Amino acid sequence: MANIEQQIGSAVSLPPTGADPDSNLSAPNLQSLVDRLTAHRTLGKAPREELMWLVGHGHLERFEPGYTVSTPSTPIDAMFVMLSGRLSIHLVRGSTRHKVAEWGGGDVTCFLPYSRLTTPPGDSVIEETT
Repeated sequence: MANIEQQIGSAVSLPPTGADPDSNLSAPNLQSLVDRLTAHRTLGKAPREELMWLVGHGHLERFEPGYTVSTPSTPIDAMFVMLSGRLSIHLVRGSTRHKVAEWGGGDVTCFLPYSRLTTPPGDSVIEETT
């Protein structure tokens, strides 16, 4: 069996959008990330090969509280696999801002396969370091 770098690829792309992306994921860190996904509430029962594909084709970002992940004027183009923290969506009705949904570690959200969602109905904001 090939090592984790050969199976996943030698690098995971990390765009600069998040507050603090891990920029140098080495083979042991890739392995650790796959291991974390096997314990993920939503994805953990997927075959390990599929989790390795997800790690190889995704990127890891860390967001701090208050960071706005998406707005109604920004199309959603990524699926978020929540490893930790909290993300919520807020809608403004009248002059009042209301939290209408929340996701945390173990959840998957944003752009999902087969979803018709293209833009969020409100601001998606990090509530706890994610």
